[in-house]
Amino acid sequence: MIDIHAKFFLIFGFSVLSTITFLPFIKKIGLSYNLVDLPNKRKLHASPTVRVGGLSLAISFFASSILSYFLDWFSGNAKDLLMVYGLGSFLFFLVGFAEDIFKISMKFRLFLQVLISSLVWFQGVQIKEIDLSYLFPQSQIIFIPEIISFFITAFWIVAITNSFNWIDGLDGLSAGVSIITTLSLVLLINYIGTSSIMILMIALIGSCLGFLFFNFNPAKIFMGDGGSYLIGSLIAFFSIYSHNYFIENGISQLSFLWEFLILFVPIVDMNYVFFSRISAGKSPFYPDRRHLHHRILRAGFSHRETVILTYLFCFFFSGIVFANIFKANYILIISFTSLTLFLLFKFENSIILFKKFFRISLNKNSK
Repeated sequence: MIDIHAKFFLIFGFSVLSTITFLPFIKKIGLSYNLVDLPNKRKLHASPTVRVGGLSLAISFFASSILSYFLDWFSGNAKDLLMVYGLGSFLFFLVGFAEDIFKISMKFRLFLQVLISSLVWFQGVQIKEIDLSYLFPQSQIIFIPEIISFFITAFWIVAITNSFNWIDGLDGLSAGVSIITTLSLVLLINYIGTSSIMILMIALIGSCLGFLFFNFNPAKIFMGDGGSYLIGSLIAFFSIYSHNYFIENGISQLSFLWEFLILFVPIVDMNYVFFSRISAGKSPFYPDRRHLHHRILRAGFSHRETVILTYLFCFFFSGIVFANIFKANYILIISFTSLTLFLLFKFENSIILFKKFFRISLNKNSK
């Protein structure tokens, strides 16, 4: 009998190697069929780059999932969830991949996203309970009526999926943020115990890490909408699972807030861009340079420094979650997080630019 942690290690290695193995072939196919992203005034890359790298993520993730299934590594209701998550994320991938190849309207894509989210809701992927006793000590767990659960769940899945698509504007950004957020969800679930659904999470982390070897600046290939829709939908499913897992195990007071903080960067970026476009009288889906990474770039950071600084923001908010969970060890957690931030800043030699960023902000505020 293989230990669950050994399974995690094996599936992680398999998913990393699968992505690395398939990516060169996918790049050749993309070049052969001219499936490339051309530079323009809004985009930051300087030369045509293959945009269907998400296919390697899909192959790696689904191959890892199928392998785990046939090795009978899933227990309890995990097999049923595997089917639902697999089908839902595959359909999301197909919508994004169709956009990468044929270019379809945003409205039609949004319609398909809502349709897929509705499908997975009917298959049991639902936000149906919430605990507000932390804010209101006398309250109990609130059971959400089905119709409201449907709208909340569908909105959450569509929003998280698109948030990862929207932050995919710099080399390595979406893949790296996906690794950090998914790993945080793994650790969050591991706080209670182990679940075989974590195998899928580890598979996604490994797939994204393998992809990052080719996608970090300067990127040799892009994940495209297919890749960002795949990882975004999976992270949406995993966040719903972790929320329900905590409630089922009686640790629910802050579960929804924990998922929100772990996903804070993509969620806040998406909301800022969405409402700022509306306030400017434009469509919320109008492409522009309002995203967090664009604003960091304008502050004087390089491409790589902007990506790593965004990683650090994600580390910071995940650190808040784990400092809250492990209160007895909060000093150790904060110290470790601070050391990690320092080493990453030191690695990219961006402390000077960090000071410059605040100097620019102060000058603007003083005017």
